[in-house]
Amino acid sequence: MYYSVCVPAVFSGMPLPEALKHIREAGYDYYEFWGWWDQDIALLCHAQREQCLKPAAMCTRFIPLNDPALRGAYLEGLRESIEVSIQIGCERLITQVGQEMIGVPREEQHKSIVEGLRSCAPLLEASGRTLLVEPLNTKIDHPGYYLRQSEEAFRMADEVDCARVQVLYDVYHQHIMQEDTVHEIGTNIAKIGHIHIAGHPGRHEPHHENEIDFGAAMGALARAGYTGAVGLEYFPLNNPVEGLRALKECFPLG
Repeated sequence: MYYSVCVPAVFSGMPLPEALKHIREAGYDYYEFWGWWDQDIALLCHAQREQCLKPAAMCTRFIPLNDPALRGAYLEGLRESIEVSIQIGCERLITQVGQEMIGVPREEQHKSIVEGLRSCAPLLEASGRTLLVEPLNTKIDHPGYYLRQSEEAFRMADEVDCARVQVLYDVYHQHIMQEDTVHEIGTNIAKIGHIHIAGHPGRHEPHHENEIDFGAAMGALARAGYTGAVGLEYFPLNNPVEGLRALKECFPLG
C-alpha cells in the first residue's frame, strides 16, 4: 500500500511539472492527475523522470458510458488515453460513467455501462491497463451523476467479469452517501483497484479533525491485504507540502 498525491486537488492551479517537485520535496513517490488532454506529455515525462516519480492513475476522457449512442466515442477516447498512459508509464485509468439520463430507466443505463465496460476489456487486456469505475457523491459535489453507490459499482464489476475492470473506492464520496466504508472495503477488497481519501466536511486534509475515521479506514485496508494506491484527493487549507508530511506521520503505511 502506498500514497499517491492527486496534483489538481492538493496543488490546485499549479502546473504539473512544478507540482511534482513539491511532491518529491514532501517525500512521496507517486502522483496522479485528472485530464491528460490539456498537458504537455513530453514535458510531463521529463519532469517525472527528473523527480523520480511514478504516475499511479489518470483519467480517461469524460464521455458517458450510460448512453449506448456514445459507445464508439468512449472507446476511441479510451484508446487515446491508453496511448498516453503507455507514454508516461501509468497502468490505471479512472473512468466516470456520466450523468443520469432523465426519463431512461436506471436498469437500461446500468446495462449500457456494463456492456460498455465489456467492450473495453480487449483494449485493457492488450495494453495491460486497468480501468477504475468511480462512484461519486450526488449530495454535494456531483449532483445528477448516475453512479452514486459503491454497491452498484461492485455489482457492475462482477457482471463485467474482467480482472482489468475494477472500482475506485473514494472514502470521502461514499461517506457522504452514508455507506459503512469500513464494511464495504473489507467485503469488496478484491474488486477495489484504487482508493481516494479526503476529509469531510470541506474535502480538506484527512488528518485534520473531521467526520471520517481514517484510522479505521486505513486499518480496514491493511487487514484486507490491500497493496494498491491510496490517492490523496483533497483540497488543503494550509501549506500543501507541510500537510503532506504531517499526513504521513498521522497515517503511516508501515
